[in-house]
Amino acid sequence: KVFNVEILDASGSEIRANFFNSAAEKLFEKLQKGRCYTFSRGTVRVANKQYNSTNHKYELVFDKLFQVEDAADDAQISSLQLHVVELASLRTRALPCKVDLCGVVIEASPCDSMLGKDSQELHRRILLIADASGCSMSIALWGEHAKVDESKFANNPVIALKSVLVRERGSSLSGSHLAEGELIFNPQGELGAKVQQWWQQGGSAQSLLALTEEQNAGESSG
Repeated sequence: KVFNVEILDASGSEIRANFFNSAAEKLFEKLQKGRCYTFSRGTVRVANKQYNSTNHKYELVFDKLFQVEDAADDAQISSLQLHVVELASLRTRALPCKVDLCGVVIEASPCDSMLGKDSQELHRRILLIADASGCSMSIALWGEHAKVDESKFANNPVIALKSVLVRERGSSLSGSHLAEGELIFNPQGELGAKVQQWWQQGGSAQSLLALTEEQNAGESSG
């Protein structure tokens, strides 16, 4: 068993922590997003940048010797940090890779459902987003993110997506929004303003380079 989280501290540094075996079993239900903890008795390894979207050179590993304790909330620690890359940069990255994205919603499919490998019902919505790099790509939303009210995707909102797994099939790229990720509508600050300005000042009429071939647009899996 294995799962991972991204940890933020008061300095704004972010690092990925991976939990294996007994650590994964005991902590998967314990760790809650937005809560503070102390982490000890782990090991450090060089970050695998294909699956690690943080800017940290290293990542943490916890197994049977782990020690994780509840800590008092600290207002100086942010609950979210984004390391956004432009869609055009995905053409030269080693794939698959995990990234954060920010773009304008060009299209949004209705939320549909299917059966997963364990026969559980999965909810999915396919978005087509574009950004100021002049590219577009399809991204599959899953679960509660897929079930967000359809009206929120109308009128080309700017969204930020944390933790998107990008895969390549042939010459086509597509993304799958991971369960631990975040979906943020109209992100504040420079991040959202840059994309909104591009869209309003000609991006909406720009000829976009489609990274996703149409037949592969809905093939991402969570």
